Amino acid sequence: MSKWNSKRPESSSDAAFGTQLPGQQAGQGKAPGHGTQLAPAIPVSAHELPRDRDRFNVVTRTYRADSGRMSILLKETQVASADSGNDMEFAGQGIAAGGPGETGPSSGKSTWNLRIRERHVAGQVSGILNEIPEDLQDATGLQSAFAVDPDQPEYEVLGKLGAGNMGIVYSARQTSLNRELAIKTLKPDTPSVDHDQAMFVSEAVVTAHLVHPNIVPVHDLGRTADGKLFYSMKHVTGTEWSASMSQLTQEQNLEILLKVCDAVAFAHSRGVINRDLKPENVLVGEYGEVVVLDWGLAMTTDNFARRDSIALDFRGGAGTPVYMPPELAEETVDNVGIQTDVYLLGAILYEVLEGFPPHLLKETWAMDDPNAQLARIVDAVVRNEIEEDVYNDGELMQIARRALQTHPMDRYQSVAEFQDAIREYQLTGRAEELMQRVEEHPSDNYERYQSAVALYDEALRKWPDNRRAVDGDRRAREAYARLALKKGDVDLGLQILPESRHREFKAVRSQLKRAKRSRAIMRGTWSLATISAVAGAIVALLLYFQADHAKQLAEAEQDKAESAQKATSKALEDLESANGSLAVLRKEEKKLKDEKNQLNILASMAKNDLREAEKARDAAEEKEADALSSLTKVLGELRTARMNTEDARKETAEAEEGKADAEEKKVEAERKAKVAAESLQQAQGQLADAQKDVFQTFEDRLKAYYDIQDYPKYIQLIQDELDRDEPNPFVIKNKEILEKRLKLAKENAGNAMIPLGEDIGRAVVSQDGTTLIFQSGNAELLVYRNIADADSPKPVARLKIPRSAAQLEVSASGTVICAAGRMFRSVWKSDAGSYKQVNLPDTEVQSPRTKKCQVTPNGQHLFLFSDVGKRSQPESVVEVFDLSGAVPQSMVLRPFQFWPADNRPEITDAVFLPDGAGVVTLTSSANLRLLPLSVEDGQVTFQAHVKGMPLDVAYPKIDPTKGLKDETNFLPQEIFVSQDGQRLGVTSRNLVRVFERSSDDFPFESQNETASLISVHSTNKPVTSVSFSTDNRVLTTQLRYLQLWESKEDGWGLVKIAGLWKDQSLAGHGGEQIRCAGFLANGSRHLISVGDDNTVRIWDTDQYSKYVSALGGESLPLQTQSDSDSEYPTGQYILTGLPADETEPNRPDGAEKAVRIQQARSVYSAEFSRDSERVIVGANDLAAHTFTAQGKRTLTASMLNPRDPFFAPQRNNFVEGHIPEIVTLKFLPPDGKLLLTFDYFGSLSVWDASEGEDGIGYERSRIIPSKPLGVADETELENGEEKDRPYEVEDPSCEIAVSRDGRWLIAGMVRNDGKPEISQSTDTYFVALWDTRQIMETGSVTPVRELKGEFKHQVTAAAISPNSRQAITATRRGAFTLWNLETGEVIAQLEGAHNSDGVSGVFFRSDTEFVSAGLDGTVLHWTINADGLSFRLLDRPSPDFIIRLRPGPDGQSFITSDLNKNRTTDEYRLTLSRWTEADGWKQLPVSIAAKSDDLDRPYRHDISWSDDGSEILYVHERTLLVFNADTLAPIEGFRLPEGHQAVRGALAPNTPNGRRVATFDGRFAHLWDLQSQKDIAEFRSHGPVVRAAFSADRKFVVTGSDSIRVFNSDESSNNHGRPVFRLTRQVIGKRLIEQAVFSPVTADFRIASIDRAGCVKLWNWSPAGPPPSAEVFSSGESEREIPGWMLDEEAEAANRITWSHDAKTLAALQTGHLRVWSISGDEITELNVALPEGIELDSVTFNDVSFSSDSSQLVAVGLRLNDEDDLESWGVVCRVENGQVQPVATIEAAGLHNTGDSGLRGITAAVFDDDSKEIITGAAGSRILRWAQPSGIEENVQPILHIGEKRGKAGDTFTAPHQAPITAVSIAPNGRVVTADEEGWIVIWPPQE
Repeated sequence: MSKWNSKRPESSSDAAFGTQLPGQQAGQGKAPGHGTQLAPAIPVSAHELPRDRDRFNVVTRTYRADSGRMSILLKETQVASADSGNDMEFAGQGIAAGGPGETGPSSGKSTWNLRIRERHVAGQVSGILNEIPEDLQDATGLQSAFAVDPDQPEYEVLGKLGAGNMGIVYSARQTSLNRELAIKTLKPDTPSVDHDQAMFVSEAVVTAHLVHPNIVPVHDLGRTADGKLFYSMKHVTGTEWSASMSQLTQEQNLEILLKVCDAVAFAHSRGVINRDLKPENVLVGEYGEVVVLDWGLAMTTDNFARRDSIALDFRGGAGTPVYMPPELAEETVDNVGIQTDVYLLGAILYEVLEGFPPHLLKETWAMDDPNAQLARIVDAVVRNEIEEDVYNDGELMQIARRALQTHPMDRYQSVAEFQDAIREYQLTGRAEELMQRVEEHPSDNYERYQSAVALYDEALRKWPDNRRAVDGDRRAREAYARLALKKGDVDLGLQILPESRHREFKAVRSQLKRAKRSRAIMRGTWSLATISAVAGAIVALLLYFQADHAKQLAEAEQDKAESAQKATSKALEDLESANGSLAVLRKEEKKLKDEKNQLNILASMAKNDLREAEKARDAAEEKEADALSSLTKVLGELRTARMNTEDARKETAEAEEGKADAEEKKVEAERKAKVAAESLQQAQGQLADAQKDVFQTFEDRLKAYYDIQDYPKYIQLIQDELDRDEPNPFVIKNKEILEKRLKLAKENAGNAMIPLGEDIGRAVVSQDGTTLIFQSGNAELLVYRNIADADSPKPVARLKIPRSAAQLEVSASGTVICAAGRMFRSVWKSDAGSYKQVNLPDTEVQSPRTKKCQVTPNGQHLFLFSDVGKRSQPESVVEVFDLSGAVPQSMVLRPFQFWPADNRPEITDAVFLPDGAGVVTLTSSANLRLLPLSVEDGQVTFQAHVKGMPLDVAYPKIDPTKGLKDETNFLPQEIFVSQDGQRLGVTSRNLVRVFERSSDDFPFESQNETASLISVHSTNKPVTSVSFSTDNRVLTTQLRYLQLWESKEDGWGLVKIAGLWKDQSLAGHGGEQIRCAGFLANGSRHLISVGDDNTVRIWDTDQYSKYVSALGGESLPLQTQSDSDSEYPTGQYILTGLPADETEPNRPDGAEKAVRIQQARSVYSAEFSRDSERVIVGANDLAAHTFTAQGKRTLTASMLNPRDPFFAPQRNNFVEGHIPEIVTLKFLPPDGKLLLTFDYFGSLSVWDASEGEDGIGYERSRIIPSKPLGVADETELENGEEKDRPYEVEDPSCEIAVSRDGRWLIAGMVRNDGKPEISQSTDTYFVALWDTRQIMETGSVTPVRELKGEFKHQVTAAAISPNSRQAITATRRGAFTLWNLETGEVIAQLEGAHNSDGVSGVFFRSDTEFVSAGLDGTVLHWTINADGLSFRLLDRPSPDFIIRLRPGPDGQSFITSDLNKNRTTDEYRLTLSRWTEADGWKQLPVSIAAKSDDLDRPYRHDISWSDDGSEILYVHERTLLVFNADTLAPIEGFRLPEGHQAVRGALAPNTPNGRRVATFDGRFAHLWDLQSQKDIAEFRSHGPVVRAAFSADRKFVVTGSDSIRVFNSDESSNNHGRPVFRLTRQVIGKRLIEQAVFSPVTADFRIASIDRAGCVKLWNWSPAGPPPSAEVFSSGESEREIPGWMLDEEAEAANRITWSHDAKTLAALQTGHLRVWSISGDEITELNVALPEGIELDSVTFNDVSFSSDSSQLVAVGLRLNDEDDLESWGVVCRVENGQVQPVATIEAAGLHNTGDSGLRGITAAVFDDDSKEIITGAAGSRILRWAQPSGIEENVQPILHIGEKRGKAGDTFTAPHQAPITAVSIAPNGRVVTADEEGWIVIWPPQE
């Protein structure tokens, strides 16, 4: 027994509390559920702690957060021992002092021992008035309780219970209720009065709000008459846990700990963190109750509801040292959180196991000095030192150690996780430990086996699905039974093995039965020999046994026959399935051809639509002109009418004044007035019509801007109308709509342009278009990378400069940046994604005036061209800096130093030639000179001038004006060079002259004026930039004009771009000047420009016409506005992002036809977006898909160019991961943060394999084959090269090779010719080379190069040389090819190696050596020399086959997987052999045996090296083993959970916190932590069933399919179609997801989900935030027991989820059972759901549920078992109000909707059509019906029509759109309906009538 616990001094409270639990003897206990005797928590004599526990008081007491914190604790010179409590005087202070039983002064005769005092109550309450007797002596009965002496106190103190650091606790009686309580007060000698009183009150308030069975309740907070604070609480009798811990069993201590965890978890949910959990603060009551007592150090979070009633103490250094986590020793509480309490709970668990706290290091046990002891313990806290010399090192200790991790994020993240770990140990861990001891030390004693079986029984009783317990129970029972067999206890052995698990114990059971029969026969034989009188009976008994044996043999033969029959049936089914698959493939082939034809039709339609758009533009212009003309005319008539009215008024006045002819004139005047009024009214009407027409013109123009996504003009147009002083009345009427449009347009403006939000000064873009840099107004350089690919671009760096830069330069690839200005030069280099400043060394150059910065194309050298000396006679110097090393090296060149001082040219501009031939300079003499470069040993020099050599020979020159008609008009200003160095551009004002490359001394030659001169837009403004594309086009910028030029027969001319306006420039920037421009990629289609309007624009010249269609000019006059008859009443159309060729307006209903589409083989969900423009579909092809309302596929932006063969020919899917099976995986060097997976189709996925802000397990990028399957034939060849053929992986053993720096990937591919007949096939084999930078940065999917040799067979092995310049490839027949990767040329070839057998692996040892292994069992060492390739055989006993070759990271060692066949047994055995230079061959201690009919088994393995070469990973099926690479001894092992396999595996590099392994099996890959044996991440695609839904704004799609995924569905985004996040199994739980849906309310991105167990969960998410880490609501799994009739009929039990339209109600079907919740803020309340009278819950199962648009009604449909036990299609309509869901009508569909054949379902889908007051339903019988929507309480709703019977039918195209069960029905706000079925057909119907 531990001295620590057994010798603790008796607490002051022990006198009042019991010392042992009822019914329990000290030191003994039994685990519940079985009779196994359990040991106490601490083994006897496990530790020898000092007997005097008082010596540890200094480290076991609680310290407050005093001003000195932990530093003061270390500096204290006097350390007090245990506090001695001081009684507080209570006499006459409101709390009466007295002993037990004393009641204080008596007041009159009393029959009730209560004192009910007057209390002040605010507000009015009802009740009975009681007359208070004046004579207290005469009061009796209840009146005596009212007869209270005013001076009598509420509490009577009975005695002192104990004292702590801050307070004293008394026992007291509350007189008003006559009950005993505990009262706590502050100690009178506290040093910090104000602070301690505040914290005391805070403790009372916090504890009072923690109402939980395991937390002591606080009843009252008060003060005595003299102001002493106290609070009363429940008086719990019991003992401190610390006093009884050593006497309790481990199981009992764990139960107490779990109850403490319950209290702490509850406190966390209320926003309270304890900070001082320890056994002394836990009371164990007389009846087993557990109470956490002390909350004095509790800290609250923002979740605490009463933070306004407490004092907040943010000082650290509080707690009990021997238990404290490191963060409690810090000065602040910034790092304190719920994991802090998890640490303290782990410390308690440690003490349960060892008998002392974790920081009480054994070295301190002998210390006598308390100060030294405290200092050492506090140091242990800070360093998180935990005593390592422990007795217990099993699973419980591992749980404790995880909770005691230094960093909070490494601990359990919640108390619930900590509890789960303990409970799992309770269920299985102890049983496994016991079983392990039995297996390690076998015994003939049954007791241990009985205990193990009993423990596993208990575990399975509590958790039947516990796989660990199931496996362990099987092992225990089998071992128990074998021991019984060994000892001859046959009956016992058979009793142990359950009949229900016959197959698991078949072998043992057979042995036991044989032993039983043998025993019976032996006994019978003995009886025959000794008792002849019963011979006949014995013979009969023997005959019986023989008959029984024969019967068993017959039964066994019958079982075999039945098995054979089943196998035959299965084979027939497989054959039928194969035939079906063949038919499907042929059908898919036809579908591909049909869709190709459809593409041609769509292209033709697009051209027609463009012509119509142009006509519409012209009509709009004409209409606007007419409207303006009409308006002018009407205004004139209005002025005339007003003048007439004024004349009439004057005449009337004159008539009255003159009185002469008054009556006649009056009549005439009235007539004229009437005519004038009528004219005025007519004019006002005409004015209103004109205003309406003008507003319509405004609307047309607005829509035109929107359709082309010119949001700046769109915004300006609306803003101008809203800001007018006298706005059009129709604008006023539609102001709210216009403001909504304006808001949405501003949010969406990034689709047409990229606003940078900064003032742009000087700007430059790299030559490859990836890097943009501009100078902001506050002396900063902002650096953007890949800005065209970002949704919301942000600078990757902000680089500070001292002042404004005059020169700004970036290298060709953006890796080096240089800025130079007055008295400064700053340089930065890219390093691991960030820019680091380079400190340039000083040179001999004094006060340089830098004219130009230039970086060489390779980024190695920086040249600064400057002037020095007098400005009147400057000298040009060139400072050169070598940036390749860690410290730049400098040199100074003076190219003209030998020239006469008065004739030295001044360099004004300079450019490098990409081939390194030299620098072309522009000099002050207006000449172009070449300064030839020489680089030797890192030293850069210009060609030196040799004395006597003509100056112009030393530096060749050319006159840039030569050949021009007017040479004086061309004054060179700047020079530019093309990317390939073949063209040079020189600017002069608005002119650009282009020089072509020549072979003369000066590398460029002048041409005639016509051929070389470009004359840009304006004659008097300079060209500011010139860029050359790779296809020899020129981009120029001048002011805000951007123009693209090409060389033609008659000279340079503008490129014909559809849509260019009269100035022939690309228009879009709103400012005065374009700062810079360039090309984004190869070719000239895509451009980038930066303007002084502070925007970046991305241009697609092929699509430019769409940008300007319908605009008709730069500006259109606009005078009046629009009307409420607008086609877009809500403004939501701004977000649709429709492509221009799909903006066909709705035709009248009668003219529309239904559209029929097929997608995959089955569709599970289909619904409209809330703007009626899109349909989202979930199908069984592992993806979600979108269509326009007209049925056209909406291509995802990220998939427009590439085409995945699985989805050919068009890509409208939202998908992540692989469709076919993965064939290999690799971690990408050098850091392994990315994982690459490669599948049969040749698709590569790049996954995030390390934790970060974006999480782990997400797909970062993907490469998919760029051509569709099966479309090529012999006619599709161009110049002998393949056209439009796909590539894929033919051989599953194909490997992908990665260069050592992780940049290059190479793999063998096959381009299929699409011919099914092998004899006619001409498949092409080649090798694909990818650049990972392109994959990750630009999303490029095209291989950098295709290496095409004379490949006759598939390439199965490849490797890249260490310098990445060469590659070796090997084919299936031993043909080796050495490639030059830079040119793609073949260097050398050799055929027939490895006996012309397959090559299983190859790797480079150096740039001139490589090693290969083959299926012939040989290993070859190759040499690359001038003569080609040669090899020698590596000496070893060759195996029959080598099927794997895995090199070590050093490129020298390797491992082979050797397969040998035993000719005698026909068995194969795989072994692993390691080869090193020092040791030769050594075999690893593993092997795999396989029969000849199971040769796949040895192939399902892999070997991987750690990145440092010290460890080797072996994977096979479910086994993972790690070996020491030197000793080959196993280090660590792990068996994958049930259901997981490992076909291949790889050790993750750079994993400091344990080993991680990636494996794959099928389409999914996993990342495992070997230490915790947990699945860290899944890299997976959708499951086979996909359901999908839009967010309210249609910018996101959520899919429910095994997991929850969210995709970007913003069609204007470059990331359209790409995954945003996926919730992993660790977040969603073990159950697979059935469905997930977004809230239908705009800007509300909550997601509701339901899994296969019916558990409904609610997730909060915001696009600006991270993925949800946990649900905010969970309903728990369905508790419904499936009725027997559903099981008999195989009826489906659906799990579905849906929102009401206002998102205030959530309805779900849990295994067919309807449940509904009301949602109000954070409050979620379940509503009562009633069914119609007489309908039993178990007689109904629902398949679908839907809400009405006003959310007041819902309809649920499905199947019903009626009173006659017949099944019928049925549904119910309910009203949702007042917290109730009440039925109002039923849908009786018997005879109208069939129930279906297999898997009966009845009505499968329903939706409200509120505009038509109808309900639309679909069913298993493929029919779609319409029903009249009930208006009140009715018996049932009436059917109206089948959809398609009248208007809106699809009769012209097809007559029966659905032939399979309906899976989905959805209606759009505009009345369109979409339906889908199980055969993959989708039908979009026009609005119904």
